[in-house]
Amino acid sequence: MIERRAHPRYRAGEYSILRKLESGREISEQVAYITNVSAYGLGVQLDHPISVGSTVTVYASESAFVGSVIYCRRDTDGYAAGLALRCDTDQANQLLARAKSASGKA
Repeated sequence: MIERRAHPRYRAGEYSILRKLESGREISEQVAYITNVSAYGLGVQLDHPISVGSTVTVYASESAFVGSVIYCRRDTDGYAAGLALRCDTDQANQLLARAKSASGKA
């Protein structure tokens, strides 16, 4: 398989809260497990599907990330989703630094 990612991903392994936004308001919430992180994206594991194109906020540790759902597909543990972060934030860099030091490339 050809790698198409612009930035390397690293294993994260952190629980978070994912909130779906619509018209700037939070309309739903679910627990998300952050499986991997890169400078501009997150991979998450969910119990329930979320629509591609949805805007979400992910609250992890002491950080919050805003992004868009790029894909969401069923897998053995529920649903795997990929999120494109809106910008490269200090919080994302902190999570990325922790993931890099704790594990290898995802």
